[in-house]
Amino acid sequence: MLSVGVLKILGFSGFYVFAMVPVAVFGMWLWGYFLDRFGKIQQQMEHQTYSRSPYWADLWKRLDRIEEKLGTKESQKTLPRE
Repeated sequence: MLSVGVLKILGFSGFYVFAMVPVAVFGMWLWGYFLDRFGKIQQQMEHQTYSRSPYWADLWKRLDRIEEKLGTKESQKTLPRE
C-alpha cells in the first residue's frame, strides 16, 4: 500500500500501477532465464572438474570403503560420482 501511495504522490495513475505488474513479471522471468542459461555453466564446469579429477575419484573410492566398513547407507550424496 505504501508503494501505491508513493506512486500517487509522484503523479502516477492506477493504470500505470497495473501496467507495472506485467512488466515486473516479465523482468523476473528474464532475470531467471539469464541465471538459468549462465548459472548452469558454472555448475557444469564444477561437475566436469569432479568427474575428471583423479583426486576426487580416489577420494570417492576411499569413502566407499569407509561406508562399507561402517555399514552405512548412501542416503545423501552432494557430489557426482562416476
